[in-house]
Amino acid sequence: MLALIRALPLVFFPVAPAVAPLPPTIVAVSEIQGDEHPPPLDPKEVAQATRELRTLFEEKEPAELAAALQSAPRLPHEDVIAVWVKEGLAHERADVRRASIEALGTIAHPDALSALHTYKKRHKKELEKDPEQLVTLLKAIALHGSESSIDLLVDGIFTSRNREVTQARILALGKIRSPKAVEAIFSAMRKIDRRKVQPRMKEIRLALLVLTHVDRGTRQESWVAWWNENKKNLRVPEEEPRLAKEDAVLWARFWGEPRPYQRQKRRTRRGRDGEGDQS
Repeated sequence: MLALIRALPLVFFPVAPAVAPLPPTIVAVSEIQGDEHPPPLDPKEVAQATRELRTLFEEKEPAELAAALQSAPRLPHEDVIAVWVKEGLAHERADVRRASIEALGTIAHPDALSALHTYKKRHKKELEKDPEQLVTLLKAIALHGSESSIDLLVDGIFTSRNREVTQARILALGKIRSPKAVEAIFSAMRKIDRRKVQPRMKEIRLALLVLTHVDRGTRQESWVAWWNENKKNLRVPEEEPRLAKEDAVLWARFWGEPRPYQRQKRRTRRGRDGEGDQS
């Protein structure tokens, strides 16, 4: 048996770079993209997580529940997801629903994304009246990085009266690393008066830059010309590009991530003080 094990080929799995801990809304974003078949979990661990989550919903005071849910179990298993959906998305308090939406955005399981899609479709009218909740939902959906979300994200992209909702739809498409996301952006641009598109070109440029690694500035005409030349053979790189400082700050601020240049400055300072890694 030992000889057989030694004869097996080694398989290496990519390791995420070490970064500062991220807020619950964007933890493990890179890991959940395209992960449609998560590995099996220990049934005992699933049962314990399900019990803990149910206990939170049953015993915590409503005013404390949303905060408590920030550290609640988020195992990628249908039983755990079912509790988040039944108890969280249906809760009477908006802050609890929002915390539940954020949690489902970080659970690497197709049931989590399906629940978010269903919630968006069933509560369309209510969400239009609650921009903050809608923005949270759009971000959570986008974090799964699925092509199946494109139609939901692009729907009404330039017709919303709320600036934050429009921004969220555009930048959320930037998380879907597929040529179809790029095509959806240009298709939406063609269907609306350019005078309504141009004021949003800062966000459009950033989303397209993140997707394509190409920068054509904030002139709509420049991007349309580029699209006409490249749409037939477009390839979207697997990884997001390294962004310039201003773009990195805007992108990080939207997703709630630590600013890269701030982390670098802190590491450099620790190195000078003899407290950090000086290699």
